[in-house]
Amino acid sequence: MNYSKFFKIASLVWGLMLMPLLMNAQSVDVWLTKGDQSVKLQQQSSLTFGSNGNVPNTITVNDANTYQSITGFGFALTQGSAEALSQLNTSTRTALLNELFNPASGNAISIVRISIGASDLSNSVYSYNETSGDVNMNNFSLAGPDQTYLIPILQDILTINPNIKVLATPWTAPTWMKTNNTWIGGSLNASYYAAYATYFVKYLDAMSALGIDIWAITPQNEPENPFNEPSMLMNSTEQKNFINNNLGPAIASSGHATKIIAFDHNCDNTAYPIDVLNNSSYVDGAAFHLYGGNISAMSTVKNQTGKNVYFTEQFTSTNGNFSGDLGWHMQNVVIGSMRNWSKSVIEWNLATNSSYGPKTPGGCSECLGAVTVNSSSSITRNVSYYIISQVSKFVQPGAVRIESNTTASISNVAFSNPDGSKVVLAYNSSGGAQNVKVVFGGQSFVYSLPGSSAATFVWSGETNPPTIPSAPSGLNAGAQSSSSIALSWSDNSNNEVNFEVQRSPTGSGSWVQVATPGANTTGYTNTGLSASTTYYYRVRASNSAGNSAWSNTSSATTHNQPTINPFNTVEAESYTSQSGTQLETTSDTGGGQNVGYADANDYLQYSNVDFGSGASSLEARIASNASFTGTIEFRLGSTGGALIATVSVGNTGGWQSWVTRTVSVSGASGVQNLYLVFKGGNGIGNLNWFKFGAGPTIPQAPSGLSASAQSSSSIALSWTDNSGNEVNFEVQRSPSGSGSWVQIATPGADATTYTSSGLSASTTYYYRVRASNSAGSSAWSNTANATTQGTSGGGIVSGGTYKITNKASGKVVDVSGVSTSNGARIHQWDWANGNNQKWVVESVGSGLYKLTAVHSGKVLDVVDASNANGKEIQQWDYFGSANQQWQIQDAGSGYFKIIASHSNKVLEVPGSSTSNGTKLVQSNSGSGDHQLWSFENLSGARLGEVSDEQQLTPSFSIYPNPVQNGMFTVSLPQVEGAVSLKLTDLSGRAIGIWSAQSPEIKITLPAGVKRGLYLLEIEGPSIRTVKKVHIQ
Repeated sequence: MNYSKFFKIASLVWGLMLMPLLMNAQSVDVWLTKGDQSVKLQQQSSLTFGSNGNVPNTITVNDANTYQSITGFGFALTQGSAEALSQLNTSTRTALLNELFNPASGNAISIVRISIGASDLSNSVYSYNETSGDVNMNNFSLAGPDQTYLIPILQDILTINPNIKVLATPWTAPTWMKTNNTWIGGSLNASYYAAYATYFVKYLDAMSALGIDIWAITPQNEPENPFNEPSMLMNSTEQKNFINNNLGPAIASSGHATKIIAFDHNCDNTAYPIDVLNNSSYVDGAAFHLYGGNISAMSTVKNQTGKNVYFTEQFTSTNGNFSGDLGWHMQNVVIGSMRNWSKSVIEWNLATNSSYGPKTPGGCSECLGAVTVNSSSSITRNVSYYIISQVSKFVQPGAVRIESNTTASISNVAFSNPDGSKVVLAYNSSGGAQNVKVVFGGQSFVYSLPGSSAATFVWSGETNPPTIPSAPSGLNAGAQSSSSIALSWSDNSNNEVNFEVQRSPTGSGSWVQVATPGANTTGYTNTGLSASTTYYYRVRASNSAGNSAWSNTSSATTHNQPTINPFNTVEAESYTSQSGTQLETTSDTGGGQNVGYADANDYLQYSNVDFGSGASSLEARIASNASFTGTIEFRLGSTGGALIATVSVGNTGGWQSWVTRTVSVSGASGVQNLYLVFKGGNGIGNLNWFKFGAGPTIPQAPSGLSASAQSSSSIALSWTDNSGNEVNFEVQRSPSGSGSWVQIATPGADATTYTSSGLSASTTYYYRVRASNSAGSSAWSNTANATTQGTSGGGIVSGGTYKITNKASGKVVDVSGVSTSNGARIHQWDWANGNNQKWVVESVGSGLYKLTAVHSGKVLDVVDASNANGKEIQQWDYFGSANQQWQIQDAGSGYFKIIASHSNKVLEVPGSSTSNGTKLVQSNSGSGDHQLWSFENLSGARLGEVSDEQQLTPSFSIYPNPVQNGMFTVSLPQVEGAVSLKLTDLSGRAIGIWSAQSPEIKITLPAGVKRGLYLLEIEGPSIRTVKKVHIQ
C-alpha cells in the first residue's frame, strides 16, 4: 500500500467533512419585533447553521455579489425634537441618547438630519439672517432656537458617537432672498444666488466652530412643495444653476468636505434629479421621500446617472397603527430603498412632546416621533423607533448590501459588515407564521417568522471575504470644451463597489471628491469648470474591504472662452448659462430656436462679450402674447450688476409675432459677462436675437396707439414707447384718417400720452404718432380714432343704481343665471326687477365709470381685456383695469353709448337681436340703435341731475352726533322751507324718509342699519340732489 497516497486522500476527505461542521458551529443571533407589539426588538433563541430540507420561503445569500455601501440609518433631529428632549431630566436624557446612539451598547443610530434654520417642526419660523440686503452675511448668527436647543443636544450625541453623520437641509432661504418675501412658498431670487451660497458657507463655518462637521447638505427640502411652513420652491434648472454657479464653487473653495445631495423630494419625479445629477459635477447624488411615487424611482435615477441615492424622510402618523406602519415602512422604506441602491434610511422625526409638537403654525400636526416625551422622566417608544433600530443596531456604517433573492411573502435585504459579519433583515407580510430558510455558503438555518413581524439575523462567519480592489491605471484627462474635461482609465479589478474621482487645482493638495462612479466604470466627464484653467485628477477603486491605491495623476486645461462680438447678431440660444427659460423652434425669419417660457427673474448669461470702446444702442427681437408689459434688463457682471439697457416687452400679437425693439445703451465697454434678466410676471415673452450698435439708430415705431374722448372738446391719446433713443415724438391728426394729416404736437422723449384739445363736439378725429432722433424718424404707429362727446346730455349720478335698456330691443343688461361667479356672461333679458339687472354707476375719474351688478358686487368687464370686435362681456371682481372702465357718451334723445376704455369699442346687442339671452359684445362704434342705451335711475334721481362729484348748489353738510350713535344733523344753510330726505341702499331699497324745516334737520337711523355705503336723496324748494354717505 502506498501510505503516502493514502494519507493525502484521507486528509482531503477529512477537510471536506470538516468544512460544513465548522459552518454548523456558527451561531445565528435573532432579534424580533412583532406587529402585535408583544415582542419589540428582543433577542430570541440563537440558531445554528446546518443541513435543512426544502422550505418554500428560501433566501439565498451570496456575498460574492455586492451593491452599494451603507452610510447609515437614523432620524431627523428637528429643533422641536431637541426642545422636547431638553425637557427630560439629565439622567433620563443621557440614558435615552446612549440607548439610541451608542454604537457598542445602544441601537447604533449613525446619521441624523437637521434643518438649516426652521423646519415645520420648529417652535417658530426663523432663519440665521433676516437683515434684508446683507449679502455678505455680516449679521449671520445661529443665536435663537437652534443655539438654545438643537446644538446642545447634537453635541451630546456627538460625544456619545463622534462618527455620526450630520445631514443639513434648509426648508427656506431668508425671506428677503425670496420672490414673495414670505416664509411659505415663493422661490429663490436669482439675484441672491451668490448671497445664499455665502449663507451656506457661513453655516458650515459656524457649526464647525462648535465641533459639528456637516457631512452633507441638500439645497432645499421638498423643492416642489410650496405649502409647508416654512417652504420654498426650486425647480431643477434653478437648483443646478445655483449649485453649478454658486453653491458648489463656494463649498469647494471653503475647505469643507461637505457633500451636496440634490432633490430631497418624492419618488414620483425622476426627471428632476436626473437633470441635476447629469449636469453638475458638484453633486454626489440625490435624496428621496416616499409621499408619492414608487421606491423603484431610486434605481431609475441611480442607473441613469451613476451617482448615489439616499432615502432621507418618511413620517409615521399619530393616526396610524403599529402593525400597519411597521409593515409598510419595513417593506417600502427600509427593505425597499435598500434594494433600490439607497445608502441611507432616515425617518422623520426623533422626538415630540405629548402634544406632538413643537411645530410652526402651519407645521405637521400628526407627525409621530420615534419617542414621545411624556414628562421629565418618562418617554414612550413609538413604531419608528423600532423600524430604524431593527436595522441600525446590526448594520454598520461602511457595510455593503450583498445579493439575496426575494420570496412571495418574505421581504428581505442582506448586508456584509466591515468586520465580516452578515446581516439579513426579513419581514413576513402574511397574517400567519412562515418558515424562512436562509442559505449561505452551502449551509442553512430555518426560522419560523411570525406574521406581520420583522426579524434580523446576524452571524459572524465568512466564506468569501472581500479583498481591497486593485488600483485603476492609465488615467487620462482631456479637455472637451471651455467648461468640461473627460477622464478615462483602466479598471484593473472586478470586485470594486465604486470608484472615487478627485480633483485638485494644483495636483499637490486640496483634493476634492467630485464623483463616485459605479462598479466597472472606465470614464467620467467633469462639467461646470472655468475656462482656460488647469485641473488635476486622480481615481481609486473602493469596496467594503477598503480603498485601492490612487491611480496616476492626470491633468488637462479647459479651452479658452471665445469672445462674443455683440455688434454682430447674437442668437439668444447661444447663452453660456441660464435659469428658468426653455428653448423652442422659432417661426421668425432665419428659423432656428428662440428662448421662451421666461418668467420674472429668469436670466440668460453670455460670457466674454467684447464691447470694445463702447455701445450706444441695442436691437432686440422679441415676441409676446402676455397681458402685461414686462422688460428685459441688460446687466454687466451679475443679475444685479450695472444696468446698461432695458427693453420693454409688451404684447406683440402672439408668441411668434416678432418685432424688433431698439433702445439706447450706456455704460457698456470692454470685455464683460452679460446678463439678460427678465422682469415682470410669468410668461413675459420670447427672445430670438439681440445686436448692439456703436452709434445712434433710427428709433423703433411706437405701438398700441389708442384714442379716448375726454369731453366734448378733448381726446386723450396713449401709446407704447418701444425705443429708448428717441428725442421726441410727432403727433398728427386727420379728419378722415386717409389724408390731410396735420402735425399738432411734438412730445419729448419717453412720452407715452398726449391730450388733443380745442376740438368740436360730436366729431370724429384720427391720430398717428412716430418717434424721432438725429438718425431719422420711425415708421408711423397704428391709426386710432375717437369721437368727442356730445353736448345735449347730462351728467351721471355717481353711486346711483340704474336699469340700462337697449334702444333696439327694449331689453335690459342682465347677468346670466343670476350668477355671482367671476366669468358669468352678460346678456339682454326682459326687465324683471332683478338685482342682476340693476347696475351701480360709479365714477373712477377721467370721465370713466365702473358698472357694478347689485346682486354680485362684480363689474362689467371685457373678456381677456381683448381689443377684438365681437368679444363677449362678463362680470368680474374689480381690480382697476381699463377693460373694466367705461365712458358713457351722450348720443342725444336720452340715449348713450357705453364705450370700453381699453379698446374704444362700444357695448352692443349683436345683430340687433331682440331675443332674450343674446350675449352682449364690444364692437366698433356705428350708427345703429343696437349700440344705444338708456339709463333709468332706480334710486329716485334722474340721469342728468347733479353728480356728487360736482359742486352742489346750494351746498349742504352732514354731521354725525358725537354722543348718540345713529343720529345725524343735515345742514342746509341756503335753503328755506320744507325739505324731504330719503335714505336708500345701493339697490334702491328705502331705509328711511324724513320731512322737516331747514336749515338744520335732525335724523335718527332705524334700528338694525348696517355699516356701508348709502344714497341720501334731498328735495326741497331750491335743491334736488343725491349724495353718497358712508355709515360707520
